[in-house]
Amino acid sequence: MGDFMSASIGGGADSNSLQDLREYLDELGNLITKYPGIANNSRFVLVPGPNDPGSSRAFPRHPVRSICYQLLHIFRFNTFHCAQLPDLCTRELRRKVPNLTCSTNPCRIRYYTQDLVIFRDNLQQKMQRHAILPLLPSEREEGAVIDTDNEEVIASSVSQMDISKHVLVIPTRACLAKTLIDQAHLCPLPLMANPINWDFDASLQLFPAPDVLIIGDSTEQYQLGYSSVGVFDPGPFHADFSFVLYRPSTNTTEFSRVE
Repeated sequence: MGDFMSASIGGGADSNSLQDLREYLDELGNLITKYPGIANNSRFVLVPGPNDPGSSRAFPRHPVRSICYQLLHIFRFNTFHCAQLPDLCTRELRRKVPNLTCSTNPCRIRYYTQDLVIFRDNLQQKMQRHAILPLLPSEREEGAVIDTDNEEVIASSVSQMDISKHVLVIPTRACLAKTLIDQAHLCPLPLMANPINWDFDASLQLFPAPDVLIIGDSTEQYQLGYSSVGVFDPGPFHADFSFVLYRPSTNTTEFSRVE
């Protein structure tokens, strides 16, 4: 999952270019081909991030393969025209790694009988910014699990409500998972926070509910469950080299980190 570069493209003096992105993806292809067993027997999926190049900030976002653009300055009209370069950034990578899929963001993967939804966005920060009721920190933040079928959990949550302040003490991560699954939508936010391409709004819906929801957020690793959906965040690999290994056969996750 993106972002595939630490600095955005065309964002200033220290920003990167499309040529830099293509070179980095070529290096990724060289690294994968060093291990023929992995390259030939694995499938790789690239999900673009919020700061990767694209036509707009609206969701769903186009795949990396088709969002590389070249700005051509037309002096006659004093405007910029975007000419699409479909295979500029991923051409060499796809040649070296044939089992590569450049997916949209979000994307849904069907693995035998399981549905896996992958969504890359800084959702927790946006949800906190637009929350109607402020969320207070909780000691049960780590490893929190919510089960709507458990009446004791619901009663415990209700008992923590401060009627005078109208504040519900609930873990932020659990509240995020509950909101997404209850709303059955990956962008339950105002359009100014998360613009939506309405022609493809169906790809953002979580109905029917998936078996696993993978949220690529900028927060630390976590795992929880809500209703019948397993939710986890693999963590920011660029910050602490953390990632998650998910085994569909046993429906288990393993938190890992490169030392």
